[in-house]
Amino acid sequence: MKSILVGAVAYAPQIVPIWDTIREYANDYFKDIRLDYVLFSNYERQVQWLKEGKIDIAWNTNVAFIRSRHCTNNGAEAILMRDTDIGFKSVFVAKRDTMKGLEDLKGKKFGLGSLDSAQAAIMPLFYLQQASLALKEMPLDSLHQSSAMIHLKSIALIAMWANTAIQGEVNLMCWIK
Repeated sequence: MKSILVGAVAYAPQIVPIWDTIREYANDYFKDIRLDYVLFSNYERQVQWLKEGKIDIAWNTNVAFIRSRHCTNNGAEAILMRDTDIGFKSVFVAKRDTMKGLEDLKGKKFGLGSLDSAQAAIMPLFYLQQASLALKEMPLDSLHQSSAMIHLKSIALIAMWANTAIQGEVNLMCWIK
């Protein structure tokens, strides 16, 4: 019987029952394969274990996937994606009547999530660049980020960022939907 060890990052407590369910389902469905998982506190260690062959599959973010490709000389490949990731959207939010378009962002403060998050920073900054808003035109202190915004699921966190916008600490925020 073949054994497969999957690595995943435990970014929240609910990850354990999710992976227990995946393991149980896979082991019931595939009779000749035994699936198990190991949880990591960070993607860097998970990528290292994938490179060293200590895990067979890494459940990565897009940034960790690129790191995996790099450290394995393009030997890592994507084999599946969650359906919830296919149509994600980043939404730019500003106080009413303060901005008419993205060009109004020049010289303003912009709130981002973690800079290594696709949804909360990488893709929004890419879209701004595609919209001809050169990031080099934005002062470094205009990009405010919070690592706590990696997984924007907390109403309290959303309220905190909304309050910073109301108080004028940031003029535009990126939320994910």
